[in-house]
Amino acid sequence: MRRSRDIWIGAAMLAVAAAGIGLLVHSPHTAGPPYRLEGHGSLGLSGLGAGLRSAGIGVGASVAPTIPSHGLTVSVEPDELSHDEAAAWLRSVRSGAVLLLAIDHPDPLTQALGLRYGFPGDARPTPTGLRAFPALRPAPVPAATTFADVSSRDAVIIGTRNAAAMVLVPVGRGSVWVLSQPRVLTNAGIAGDGLALALPLATRTGGTVGIDAFHQGGSPTLGSLAYLPRWVQLLILEAAIVAALAAIAAARRLGSTVPASGHADRSTVELVRSLAAMHRSADRLGAVTAPLAQAYRARLGGLADQAEPALRELESAASAPTAVRACVRIEEITRRVTGGDR
Repeated sequence: MRRSRDIWIGAAMLAVAAAGIGLLVHSPHTAGPPYRLEGHGSLGLSGLGAGLRSAGIGVGASVAPTIPSHGLTVSVEPDELSHDEAAAWLRSVRSGAVLLLAIDHPDPLTQALGLRYGFPGDARPTPTGLRAFPALRPAPVPAATTFADVSSRDAVIIGTRNAAAMVLVPVGRGSVWVLSQPRVLTNAGIAGDGLALALPLATRTGGTVGIDAFHQGGSPTLGSLAYLPRWVQLLILEAAIVAALAAIAAARRLGSTVPASGHADRSTVELVRSLAAMHRSADRLGAVTAPLAQAYRARLGGLADQAEPALRELESAASAPTAVRACVRIEEITRRVTGGDR
């Protein structure tokens, strides 16, 4: 009966754990990028994400340090992008990924792309930019910094006479579209030029967009485990749960780790020693031995005659050793006449 109950309890716990694992794996918790739409809460879509989704584009938050080798990834002011991550991003772009990057300061990725920041300026869409993005407004785009020494004017999407506020950098089979004015992709600029840039890129790359939330403080719920394949995550977590259940079941069968109290196994001799020690100094040994002899007589009943000499010796004992010897004799007689252990 107990084993059957343990099996049912274990099965129920596994079912609950599997449901929780599935929820964790499929619903990563992320703080989200800082350009989210007002009123959507800490996990709401950004204004850019909301606009793309309303146009039928699939939008998701990326909480990994790397980017996929396909589709469009949008990153606004990535924080603490390492050299290794920049190299991994470039490998993905070479394989066919498209990156829309908005950043107003040098970092490992802009350095790897060969971009050098220059002076501020009011940049306008170039003829190349208007052909690539017809919905761009012809109005100037104020930029606190621009890219200087761009090698080809054909790569400038938004620029001034001598600099660029947005430039195209082809890399292998993919491309990186870099803005020096992040405001264009924030809520403040979405209605102006942000969607005009992101929507055509998302359409050309298959209709899905990943917004980089990892470098804005987002992280997967399961930590490093979340970067493993999904089936490996489930296997590891369920194996850990099974091991925990097995340990609990084994502990229940092994019993308590606290030793049982020993007072129930103490013999009458030990009781006599203890009581005798209490009364020895006051010369009141008789206050212990007399009641103890009466208890023995009541216990033996009609068989008390066989232990009478030892009982009298116990009643008249003048010292603790004498009382103990008398108790030992009484116990031996009791076991002999009753056939018991006590």
